[in-house]
Amino acid sequence: MFCLRLLPFNPKFAQKMNKLGVIPILADILSDSVREEVTRIILAVFRNLIEKPEEPNIAKEHCIAMVQSKVLKQLSILEQHKLDDEDIVEDVQFLNEKLQASVQDLREYLGRQLEKEQGSTTTTAKSAAGVLAGKIS
Repeated sequence: MFCLRLLPFNPKFAQKMNKLGVIPILADILSDSVREEVTRIILAVFRNLIEKPEEPNIAKEHCIAMVQSKVLKQLSILEQHKLDDEDIVEDVQFLNEKLQASVQDLREYLGRQLEKEQGSTTTTAKSAAGVLAGKIS
């Protein structure tokens, strides 16, 4: 587990961790774990996967993978517990902020995509109506 904590410090490994499905596996372990040490290490890995990549897109991909793996739910559960470990508390707060921001970015993106699709549908419908009107006249 400790080795996993160090991998995100290497940008090449950090980039491959998401592609290899490490994030969902760690999320599952986090949801089943009762040991504070395991929780601490997994949260540190998640934080490093967001903080350490040199390319912002890689960090975004990691955030999306964490959201898809229901890490936000686990963070919510951890927030409800009385935690004595300050590292865990800080990591939970950091991850919560980053993942919530990622969810908001995704919502805005999907909203823009929907507007574009509806706009093009409306434009296509107006164009078709104009062509039909020209043929009828």
